[in-house]
Amino acid sequence: MSTRRLEITVQELKAKTINQLAELAKKTDTINRLKLELVEKSAKIFALEAREKADNDQLGPTEDEFPVKINSLREPERIKTVDQQLFLRGVVTSERI
Repeated sequence: MSTRRLEITVQELKAKTINQLAELAKKTDTINRLKLELVEKSAKIFALEAREKADNDQLGPTEDEFPVKINSLREPERIKTVDQQLFLRGVVTSERI
């Protein structure tokens, strides 16, 4: 009888080991899938960071030029306003306005 109990115990342990190996395989697959997702997302993040840097490098000079261009666009209006004020004071003639 003791031999039969040992045989049953061995069968139970084999079944338990098989179940544990199956669970381990599932978890390994999940880990590998998550690692692949991590690599893909890291690559996307790297590409987006590189794109952001390129955009910032391109935008930098544009931002520096913006105040200069705005001032150059406002200058004719400023001159016209000054001329109008001078005209109203009688300092310049209407030909200049």
